[in-house]
Amino acid sequence: MTVAIVTGGAKGLGKAFCEALLKRSYKVCFCDVDTDEGENTQQFLAKQYGNGNVYFQKCDVRSENDFTALFNGVLTKYSSIDLIVNNAGIIHEKQWKNCVDINLNGVIQGSMLAMDNMKHGGGVIVNVSSLSGVLPTLYAPVYAATKAAVVNFTRSWAMNPAVTQNHIRMVTMCPAFADTDIIKDIKEEQFQGKQFVAPFMEKLGIMPLERVTEGFLKVLDDQDNNGKSLIVTANVMDYATFPDPFQPANK
Repeated sequence: MTVAIVTGGAKGLGKAFCEALLKRSYKVCFCDVDTDEGENTQQFLAKQYGNGNVYFQKCDVRSENDFTALFNGVLTKYSSIDLIVNNAGIIHEKQWKNCVDINLNGVIQGSMLAMDNMKHGGGVIVNVSSLSGVLPTLYAPVYAATKAAVVNFTRSWAMNPAVTQNHIRMVTMCPAFADTDIIKDIKEEQFQGKQFVAPFMEKLGIMPLERVTEGFLKVLDDQDNNGKSLIVTANVMDYATFPDPFQPANK
């Protein structure tokens, strides 16, 4: 039995990741702050894949108590945690403290709890960043900052013996625009210049959820990607390369 937690799993990418895992016979617990959407998704997935294979628990990833209760619930039901997908995220430049708390602190909290629970049996931690985590994003500086921090948080922990010696693998996904509610209902207050968003969308395109799910399954299947960051766009699916300051510069 392989057990997964997916945060922000009630809709969008999180829901797509849950379904991809269920198709691979994982036991899946997903959480969200939206109880109505979560319960609807629970019913949909249970009908497709069996009630004993998936369940929903309300969790605000900003809350240590909620997150701890989530992990305890999964351990009570399934006895182990093999994978966590820290997917919950928002983009809102005016509510930037919420953006930091959810996009970064939520990922840190989920990762730390997962590492503590995986230290005896190993596991995989997938942290969902964004293309904005590796490229400047003029219309969403705070969002970009949180996603860049997720990339380096993951890369840094992946080097640590507490991860490598305990057979834990940590990977980041960096998708571009995907067909989710985040881009379907764009509001002025979410950005530092809403007018800059559309040109980026036109250049990069909007990916169907299946394209991002393909990247998600790739990071699960690639066994040698600890610490790596997978960029996923309509035309690119490859691991990012970062400069190594310890290597001599090319002349």
